[in-house]
Amino acid sequence: MKVELLSSNLPEFFQNLGECSFHSSKVSGGVVELPSENQLLGLFEDLGGLVSDQVLGPVNYGNPWSIAGLRRDEVRNAAVLKWFLDPRGGHGLHAGLLNSFLANIPDFPLKPSSHCRLAVENCPDGSRDSRVDIRIDDPGNFFLIIEVKIDAGEQIDQLQRYCQIAEACARDGRPWKVIYLTCTGAVPKSAGIYFDDVVPYSWSKIASHLWDSAKKPKNGHEISRFFAKTFARHISRF
Repeated sequence: MKVELLSSNLPEFFQNLGECSFHSSKVSGGVVELPSENQLLGLFEDLGGLVSDQVLGPVNYGNPWSIAGLRRDEVRNAAVLKWFLDPRGGHGLHAGLLNSFLANIPDFPLKPSSHCRLAVENCPDGSRDSRVDIRIDDPGNFFLIIEVKIDAGEQIDQLQRYCQIAEACARDGRPWKVIYLTCTGAVPKSAGIYFDDVVPYSWSKIASHLWDSAKKPKNGHEISRFFAKTFARHISRF
């Protein structure tokens, strides 16, 4: 379907965006199927021609991430966050968000290497009982697990188990941490002896990093900045 590049079409467009398949679904075996990076990149490209000064200026057509149905769903928001963190994500921000993220982790490399890989809903130890929300694996450089929380609470020994997994994955001596991402940057309760290896983080802090990345001229173009800013606005309300 051809979309006319008229600002008057935008309200109807964003209304229709709510019907897009950003929701997670189950496939055989109970595995969660998430939107791929190509699907997210396709969304950016399709919307590129629709984003004008009117959208980025005083006229407010709503937040596309909210309209797309992310709401407070942890799986959906984790998938989009992982995409923005990935320097290869095609979002136009390059490693901007990940660099800001790493700079706030004590005694950690400040930049990822070219070998850094990210995964969402991943099982680093091969067990489905230990599925982590986001895994950032940079061989020879660092290893990170991000536990995403919005409304759900900690499970018994959850962060301690994730720390044990991260420690095993980084047995080559590289630094590792588990990031505990919550609405308030809460202190973990289930880390046990690994308490110092868990870094509390808040969604508002991620939002701040996104805003900073979007302000840098070298980071993408208007459509990149538009989606970074609107996702930052979306998560800052958690």
